[in-house]
Amino acid sequence: MKKKIFNIKVKSNQYFEEKLDNFIIGNRPIHLTQPLIILSSRNTSSAAEDFLIMIDVAKRGIMIGEESHGSTGTLLLGKLPVNRRFAICTRFCTYPDGKEFINIGVKPHIYEATSIEDYKNGVDNVLNKGLLELRKTI
Repeated sequence: MKKKIFNIKVKSNQYFEEKLDNFIIGNRPIHLTQPLIILSSRNTSSAAEDFLIMIDVAKRGIMIGEESHGSTGTLLLGKLPVNRRFAICTRFCTYPDGKEFINIGVKPHIYEATSIEDYKNGVDNVLNKGLLELRKTI
């Protein structure tokens, strides 16, 4: 027996309209068992941080890289003198247990960063570390 698992609301012009799509599943939940390595950096933010938090809480996969940006992406933007701008995170989110990540970032399981010199030389330490960890699991 198949059933629909969710509806999608799509923004069309200035209103949301609900659309039913054919997202269906079988009788049992889907469990992915493949190794999972996630690369993150200080540029990882908003919904990507939500994803990192769920991966961390589920203890599924290994996060490698730098701390994430530490913002929900719900920003109050403003202008400053001399063509400068500012952004303030206006929504307070936490891990399900209350642990904070705003202005802190989601911490990776394995910290790794790429230096400017490595970047100039085409070396990606984070990707290389991810591949090394992946090879250990397979």
